[in-house]
Amino acid sequence: MGADLDEGATDNRMSGQATNVVQARDISTLHIENTIRLPVPRQLPPDTVPFVDRESVLEGLTSWLTESGEDAPGHVVVAGIGGVGKTAIAAHWAHGVRDQFPDGELYIDLRGYHANDSLSAEEALNELLCAFLPADRVPFGLAAKVGLYRSLLRERRMLVLLDNAATVDQVRPLLPGTSTCRVLITSRSRLTGLATREGAHRLPLDVLPPDRAVDLLRQVSGPEWIDAEPDATNELARFCGYLPLALRIVAERLVTGQRPSELVEELAEEHERLDALTSEEDDFSSVRTVFSWSYRILPPPVARMFRLLSLPAGTDLSLAAAAALADVSRAEARRQLGVLVGAHLLHESGPRRYRLHDLLRVYSAECAEVDETEADRRAAMRRLHTWLLYSTEKAVSVLYPNRFRYPLEQSQVPRALPEFADPRQALQWCDDESGNLVAAVRQAADSGDHDLAYRLPVVLFGYFVVRKPWDDWITSFGIGLASARRLGERDAQAWLLSGIALPHLDRREFDAAIGYLRQALDAWRDTGQRWGEAWALRDLGEACCQQERFAEAVDHLERAVAIAAEIGDRAGEADARVYLAGACCGLGRFDEALSCVQIALDLRSGTGDSRDVAGVLNTMSRVYRHLERFDAALEHGNRALEIWHGVDYRHGEAVVHENLGETLSLAGRTDEARSHFGAALAIFEELGDPRADGIRDRLAP
Repeated sequence: MGADLDEGATDNRMSGQATNVVQARDISTLHIENTIRLPVPRQLPPDTVPFVDRESVLEGLTSWLTESGEDAPGHVVVAGIGGVGKTAIAAHWAHGVRDQFPDGELYIDLRGYHANDSLSAEEALNELLCAFLPADRVPFGLAAKVGLYRSLLRERRMLVLLDNAATVDQVRPLLPGTSTCRVLITSRSRLTGLATREGAHRLPLDVLPPDRAVDLLRQVSGPEWIDAEPDATNELARFCGYLPLALRIVAERLVTGQRPSELVEELAEEHERLDALTSEEDDFSSVRTVFSWSYRILPPPVARMFRLLSLPAGTDLSLAAAAALADVSRAEARRQLGVLVGAHLLHESGPRRYRLHDLLRVYSAECAEVDETEADRRAAMRRLHTWLLYSTEKAVSVLYPNRFRYPLEQSQVPRALPEFADPRQALQWCDDESGNLVAAVRQAADSGDHDLAYRLPVVLFGYFVVRKPWDDWITSFGIGLASARRLGERDAQAWLLSGIALPHLDRREFDAAIGYLRQALDAWRDTGQRWGEAWALRDLGEACCQQERFAEAVDHLERAVAIAAEIGDRAGEADARVYLAGACCGLGRFDEALSCVQIALDLRSGTGDSRDVAGVLNTMSRVYRHLERFDAALEHGNRALEIWHGVDYRHGEAVVHENLGETLSLAGRTDEARSHFGAALAIFEELGDPRADGIRDRLAP
């Protein structure tokens, strides 16, 4: 109403636009009904074709959509590493349910992981509001934009797809605030704040299973080369880390006429893999670019942790090992690793254990090559290998507290070594770290840290005796022996020569075992360590026993007993007497064998560790079997079995089962004998022990 009108006058002019106008002289009350007809936006990105192996996530999304009630989550986050197909699955699902959103779909790429091109919440609202209004009608200021956005979406049934979100702050202002709308968010981060405050549901998305990765290659590139070269195709999928983005890139290369075998050859050199997985037409489709978006926004300490994680050659890394690698406290390591897990740059493979995806490992290594000096990289690995060395020594000292151990310099003990309450816990730690430990031996030697390369296998000896991983045992001891020889460490050579003989002896490779033991005997004599000389003589005697050269065995073993008794090595004397009892049995001198093993039992019984007597009890059981005192044989054998089972010493259990089977067979208790033979066979087969062949023959009909 104009300011110059007289009181009571009427002006029929009005500014603005209206589709229906009613002229009235007097208006006492004004009612405005929300009859604005908004456009129906259809902004979904194109559907992905083909689309494979996302049934569980699709079912989760559909279940989310059908939930109702006040507690139903209005938002869901599809989270996974870059290139895993988050946008593809979100768009594919949204296309299938768009008819349930009559008021349309909104889509925006927040570009959260672009270093310089990420959208702020206000910038995103500008684009979203322009789906309904001309740009000049969008208000200024974040608060005004949020208010208008929520007003426009109120009571409308719409799907909002927020793609590539990086932070909760980027997403929260874009939530409609009405139960009639659903919001689907994709992110490399977990966006935990949305779950705690807004009740968002999270659906993790992992890489494809191997067979479905091959299916994707086949569907994109056609079946001709895929079916013609199945082995190469499987290898190609493995090189891609089963990551959908990488698979699609190489599939396009297949379409151009390259064969799977040709691409495998190109990808075989790991450091060239990321260069090969690049689309020439679109740099943002390259695996390297996708990963770099996440890496560049990391805080510097977290980025450093990400780089260093690529350096160890093992399969995964514990929290404590990562702390040693980066030279930070465990609390700080936990925080940094949590950020990487949340950004999907790192996978939590188990409780406090972490693993890089194969391609992320390659990218991380590239970052380390550029952003870490060679000196810093070597220092990080030496810290980790030193921590592994002393942690292993501590674990094995719990496994075998009464054994000789290779001396380590106590002035170099790292901080925060693990604690072990009992032998089972120590054994579990060794099991968890075994792959990393063997890899560390090779890596230390390759990097020139030969002192660590020979010490690591030496401290692993006790664990190898329990678990019998013969290939890893021979490999790591062989590398360590070469490093010890390179440094002229004669004492270490004696340890390694004695240790490497045993897996050959277990596998009945007698020439190799005896060759190493004779070298070990010379080395022990050179260093003047009499207990080591007795060790080598004892194992030479056992090698002769296994070849049924019993007289020669007795000669070696009696010399071993004499040396151990002379220097007061009760454990060494007990072990030598156990083997000597076996050799006497081979010669039919059973009474002498029984006397020998009884002395061994007396020597071992004073240690307070029941494991020390298990081997003695089993040998005593064998002696009683030869004397046909079957009840005593079974009693001692069952006691040994109970001890070995209690400490999870699988090889020891198998040996006792075999002995009990022999005893029961001689006693005429055939069914019980077969049960023990079957148990022994199962364990020997599990371990790959050649004794399985003989037991299998015993069980044959």
